[in-house]
Amino acid sequence: MQVTNSFNHPALERERAGWFECSCCPTNMTRLLPSVPGYMYAQRGCDVYVNLFINSMASLSINTKQVSIEQKNNYPWDGDLQFVITPAKGELNFALKVRIPGWAQQVAIPSDLYRFVPANTAPVQLFVNGTAVPLSMEKGYAVLQRNWKKGDVVTLKLPMDVQRVAANSKLTENAGKVALQRGPLMYCAEWADNNGRAANLILPAQASFTSSWAPAMLNGVMLLKSSANALQIHGSNVQTVTQPFVAIPYYAWANRGKGEMMLWLPEQIADVQIITQQTLANSQPK
Repeated sequence: MQVTNSFNHPALERERAGWFECSCCPTNMTRLLPSVPGYMYAQRGCDVYVNLFINSMASLSINTKQVSIEQKNNYPWDGDLQFVITPAKGELNFALKVRIPGWAQQVAIPSDLYRFVPANTAPVQLFVNGTAVPLSMEKGYAVLQRNWKKGDVVTLKLPMDVQRVAANSKLTENAGKVALQRGPLMYCAEWADNNGRAANLILPAQASFTSSWAPAMLNGVMLLKSSANALQIHGSNVQTVTQPFVAIPYYAWANRGKGEMMLWLPEQIADVQIITQQTLANSQPK
């Protein structure tokens, strides 16, 4: 069997389409944007739920009394979230319930389809006016019941460590591979940042990551940086070389021309899918 350097297989290269004759995105956006406030906050009696983390100002009525909640954050790049509570008059008693994302509770997805390996032990931290308070959880929400006064500040600190995601063993296509996640965002390796290739990358299990903000790239993204091994094939000679590794948020790929992108990365050379001449022949349209 002849092995070829076929990581440039057409199935591995994609380019973002410029436009579609029947485009649904603009109309969906006009429906979504006016609905965002209702997705961000919910209220049941004296319970106020914060579901989404977006810089915003909300005005609510609790027992006929007005209160405002101002969100201040740089989410999803930063896990430090602030909520400024301001009753219109005096003090107001109610329960503020802030959603704690599943990924911050070490749940990659609400099933056993994916999991974090190893599990991150960094805790979620909660503060009121700078003082740490116990994290009291109820159905996925951190609950703060108190008499709120003007200028009270709730700070929620979510761990933003880079996590490896592994698939259930029944997903044989992803055996021996990991995906990368930071906060709520999945990441991928794209050709433009990794010496023009992505399908030949091997991400060792011991690789560590740093996060770096790139304001000029893709309208501003947080990059993940590390070192990876790149598989090189020269005839029958197969070798690996160590090179810098860069990952970008998955949503931002295919904006820099046609090239390779990998979401699931092998951790050792044995799990690299080397494409053979026979595989190429079988993949051609009949």
